[in-house]
Amino acid sequence: MTNTVERLMRPPQIEPDAERCPFCGCSAEIEYWHGGSPDKRMFRCSGDACDVLPSVTGETRAEALARWNRRA
Repeated sequence: MTNTVERLMRPPQIEPDAERCPFCGCSAEIEYWHGGSPDKRMFRCSGDACDVLPSVTGETRAEALARWNRRA
């Protein structure tokens, strides 16, 4: 397996620096995301029962985290 494929196969992890989901209050998960740079990340709600299941991506962890934590 290539390094990229191995990263994409890792399970999502709870991200302690991320705000909770604005819709259900569950923790946010982070995972590597395909496309873009090799460091592209996705933050998403970890709640299986969340009605919205929001997610955001960024070319880096910091960019994705900033997008997730921004509340409009």
